Amino acid sequence: TNYLISGLFGNHRRSRVHAFCYALNPPDSSEGRRQVERDCETFVDLSKEATGKVAQRLNEDGIQVALNLEGWTSMGRTNEIFALTPAPVQVQYMGFPGSTGAQAVPFLISDLAITPPELANHYSERLVLLPESYYVNNYRQLFPSFPTWQKQPKEVKRIRKKFNLPENRRVIANLNNLYKLAPEVLDLWVQILKNIKQPNTLAVLSLPADATPILQAEVAKRIPNQSNTQLKFVEMLPRKDHLLRASGVDVFLDTLLVNAHTTAMDVLWARLPLVSLSDERFSSRVGASVLKSSGCPETLARNPQDFVALGSKLGNSKKAQTRVQRCLDLARTRSPLFDTEGWTQEFERVLGLLWEAERFRVWGLGSRGLGAESLGSRGFHVLGVRV
Repeated sequence: TNYLISGLFGNHRRSRVHAFCYALNPPDSSEGRRQVERDCETFVDLSKEATGKVAQRLNEDGIQVALNLEGWTSMGRTNEIFALTPAPVQVQYMGFPGSTGAQAVPFLISDLAITPPELANHYSERLVLLPESYYVNNYRQLFPSFPTWQKQPKEVKRIRKKFNLPENRRVIANLNNLYKLAPEVLDLWVQILKNIKQPNTLAVLSLPADATPILQAEVAKRIPNQSNTQLKFVEMLPRKDHLLRASGVDVFLDTLLVNAHTTAMDVLWARLPLVSLSDERFSSRVGASVLKSSGCPETLARNPQDFVALGSKLGNSKKAQTRVQRCLDLARTRSPLFDTEGWTQEFERVLGLLWEAERFRVWGLGSRGLGAESLGSRGFHVLGVRV
């Protein structure tokens, strides 16, 4: 989360918002943590403090809006803190892709692509829907020198050689952790690979290691040895190398139960066409969110058959692949998805509206209109029961 959210603190308007950051993990040597420490007006290491002490510190600091950035991802410690209601407005955001089911956290920040109104009844929280993707990032600041030109064949060849990818085959990849892969998704991938006329390689991450022999066996059941397709496991890389390797791949096929999340942002920044498909779950709709916000939604499938058709088309057609890459190239400088400064200003506005609604509630002046209606010109909504 630090890697993505670091730009939020660096771009916020200090004349309007004072950012307090409370660390629940011990100090490490990561650049992401160091940047958050630099950019927050107040950074406090509470990693050794008990839950009650952490909540007490937030309350003593007079926090008005508290963001739960972990949810259930770290054994629920932040949920225990928020259950003590250290702040008058408590919001779930980013770290956990779904509802916490906790009454103490009445708001969840999302967007219309991930949590459309028809799915609101699946969430205990009132849904705060941003006008663009909820997924903040900091790529323009972290990787400003990443090349924006279209890669020529010689450059792609150099990248593939550097990262031990086949030079004369179509490379179809998924760089998610393998726990996201289900048999039904593998079946769709195999259909696509069989439809690609050229020799091709399916490149997947060798993480966790225990999963690799199982995947090898499952692929062998579906693809005979004499086929055009080979399976290749690739290693985890530092972020910059990971982005460069992704820029040498032809197509990224998403997982469906849990989409690529941070990895989706990585591959879009690397101009790698991302073929995705949504289910009803929050975790399965992140691909739709980032593709729509990028302005390049043509690789978002409507159903499994469309997923296969899109993947096959991109795998067979260099022209189709290049068209998507050009769109993604423009997205890096023009789309709301990578506009961290603009996103941060909108986010601050939304948090301000939530705080304003709380003030009106406490003062007994009514709901201030926080229902399912629009607030302001940008289309921010709160769905659910009125404040």
